[in-house]
Amino acid sequence: MDTTYFPILMKQLTEFGERFMANRMLTSSMLLFYFGVALWLGGLMFFGFGVAGTLFTSLPSRDIAGAVNRAILSRLTILEYLGGCFIIGGLLIHNRKEKGIVWKLPFIMIGIMLTLLVVYSIIIGSQMNTLVSDISSFDHPQEQDKDLIAGFTSLHHLYSSLVKLNLFLGFVLFVWQTLLYSLPNGKKSE
Repeated sequence: MDTTYFPILMKQLTEFGERFMANRMLTSSMLLFYFGVALWLGGLMFFGFGVAGTLFTSLPSRDIAGAVNRAILSRLTILEYLGGCFIIGGLLIHNRKEKGIVWKLPFIMIGIMLTLLVVYSIIIGSQMNTLVSDISSFDHPQEQDKDLIAGFTSLHHLYSSLVKLNLFLGFVLFVWQTLLYSLPNGKKSE
């Protein structure tokens, strides 16, 4: 076994450890923040692009697709809340002591995003679930179901609009906080 690279590897690992320890708060903040962003925004993008449309085009009935969709959405909502917690953790480590609106804006944005999440996941979601339980079938609606389906459709459009707004705000937060992380040598504005 060739051991000529071992001292080089050990030196590089030692340097890495020293740099990590010197920047551990920044590194911890970034890991939490970006993990939260990946959970929340990644989940929303994958669901919107890869799951929802596929269910309704691949499954034989809208009723079955809707049931599967609701089960997946309940899990996605958990990822969104977890992502929000990780994002807040990252922001608290990095931005909490800083003065100025540029440092407080991420807290305002995540506050708005979490408020929207509560509105669409709990308030609107429960109203939609109640309507679904009252509707006999989306595939073969009865006459008495037409008004309920119209109400469901209206709530679904509102739900989707709020999710899209959250996705947009999440991308703005992602870019803004990345700019704050990229300030040279940790220099911060007054």
